[in-house]
Amino acid sequence: MLPIANLIQTFTNNWRGYAMKGQWYRFQQGLVSNSDAVTFIENGWTGSQRARFTSNALNLYHDQTSDPDTFAYDAASRANLWNMLVHGYNGPRRRRCRRSSSAERRAT
Repeated sequence: MLPIANLIQTFTNNWRGYAMKGQWYRFQQGLVSNSDAVTFIENGWTGSQRARFTSNALNLYHDQTSDPDTFAYDAASRANLWNMLVHGYNGPRRRRCRRSSSAERRAT
């Protein structure tokens, strides 16, 4: 089995969120250690995903990979965070992930 970093390579768009969720599931199935899963998720969050949720006035996930530019990946990206959290993700930035996954963060 390849390490997750080899599979996701340098992708920092919404694919990274799916990989983060997948890494948490891999930990739950005993395929990787808790520390490896948390490290990958935390690096993904601080390296790209947090900014995609917080770098715009709408507080919507901004993938920045489509033409025309849209916020089309907001719901799926929030669901990926939410899914990790309800399945026990307990990393250091879980509270920030929870806030970003919440509908309360959305613009009104």
